[in-house]
Amino acid sequence: MPSFASQGAGPLVEFLRPLLRLFGFDPRKAEQNAWLRKIAVAPENRSLRLAYADWLVAQGDPLGEFIRVDDELEDMAPDDERRKMLDDRWACLAETHAKHWLAPLKRLGLEPQIAGRFYPHIWMRHGIVEEVSIDLPGILPEQADRLFDAAPALRKIALQSTRVVSSPTGTDFIEFYPDFPSIAGLPHLEQIRSLELTSQHALTAEGVQALASSPYLRNLTELDLGYNSELGPEAARALAASKTLTGVKELGLQSCSLGKDGATILADSANFAHLTRLKVGGNEIGSGGMQALAASPYLKGLHQLDASNNSVGPEGARALADSSNFAALTALEFGENAIGVEGMRALAASANLAHLTSLSLPRNDLGSDGARLLAESPQLAQLTVLDLNSNGIEAEGAEALAASDHLRRVDELNLAYNPIGDAGARALAASPILASLTRLDLRQCGIGADGIAALAASPGLSKVTILNLGDNPFGSEGAQALADSPHLARLDLLFVDDVSFGKEGEEILRSRFGSVASF
Repeated sequence: MPSFASQGAGPLVEFLRPLLRLFGFDPRKAEQNAWLRKIAVAPENRSLRLAYADWLVAQGDPLGEFIRVDDELEDMAPDDERRKMLDDRWACLAETHAKHWLAPLKRLGLEPQIAGRFYPHIWMRHGIVEEVSIDLPGILPEQADRLFDAAPALRKIALQSTRVVSSPTGTDFIEFYPDFPSIAGLPHLEQIRSLELTSQHALTAEGVQALASSPYLRNLTELDLGYNSELGPEAARALAASKTLTGVKELGLQSCSLGKDGATILADSANFAHLTRLKVGGNEIGSGGMQALAASPYLKGLHQLDASNNSVGPEGARALADSSNFAALTALEFGENAIGVEGMRALAASANLAHLTSLSLPRNDLGSDGARLLAESPQLAQLTVLDLNSNGIEAEGAEALAASDHLRRVDELNLAYNPIGDAGARALAASPILASLTRLDLRQCGIGADGIAALAASPGLSKVTILNLGDNPFGSEGAQALADSPHLARLDLLFVDDVSFGKEGEEILRSRFGSVASF
């Protein structure tokens, strides 16, 4: 049957449309929702999305132009002469119409915000709402029909259990308790690919069992249950035994009280054979749990692993290093595991690190010897992100890192809370590794005016956009060196909080860097 808008009443509909919309009725809604349901099934089908955009343009809807502009920008080279014009048009359309596009969700009390400001783009992709964050009671399961009518192409739900409400008298936190068994019984969830249920007040192992048993979650590819401390090993058991959650590729279980038993249950389940990302940090799995994960034949496809804050010790580091199942890793978070120098020695020699582009090892008691082992490892030549904060690394360790032939691709380096001092700063300033950096964190490193002057004079900082020098005793002399540097033109953020440079130093930095400097 043709839509109402395509019949003879078209001109009348166009005349009445503003009034109809005022009362929440749009005669094109059914046809538009049909388009969006098709897109929900095939979100990467560009031809379908652009056909939808053309249909919108034919209806006089500016969302069609927005989708077209967004699509053109996606593949456009950064230096294309048309980019600024299209960027401006994209921003203008969003500024003018986004609140209208998201009005159906607003009527449910839902709106995409960051720090109280309206940001439609965090829920929209290619001009289509694919994600919502629900921080209100009574939406699911009670108003599921309205939610999916307001966002027919919905693919991701992040369900919060606390709403932050600001008022003239302060900030209030409103807690609510979702009914997870009832939510798990919603047929609407068949179209959901990503479900985030972090930091819930009411989620227990029984709730996870209801989710794991739901026939409507068989299409789920991302599940994040992190920071639910009541779950324990039984939640892992429910997931491992699920007959529907067998296609999950990204699983978040950080800080869920899994312990060694929970890690072993996960490691032994073929349900996780498709995982590419696993987050089990903060579960105190110990060396035994790490050994179980490392021995699992089902985790060979992992690209990203967060096993931080698990007290795995040197034994756990060796288990990871010696495993034949972790060769595909590209990102590893392994901080707060007390691996020490011996654990670092095992990792530095492991072929499992050969494809890593991101390595996070904060608070691991590495010291300068551990830093040297890392710096000398040819396995780490692909790294672009390296976090070694809070490891007791002194000047000798910084010098070893600076002299490394294997860290030339690093563009984000975090050495915060390591006492490298002026000597370490001077070594970094003269290092070739600085040439690729865009972010450098040297907060509380004991760097004085001499070290800051060396850094400020280094051409290696010319690409840095974010520089953290907070809590370093460099005084007004160091502030002047930064202000005089010809190499800091690309800075977007300069953190210099808790630095004792007095009013004079603050004025010097404000004069040079303006709002870029954060005090």
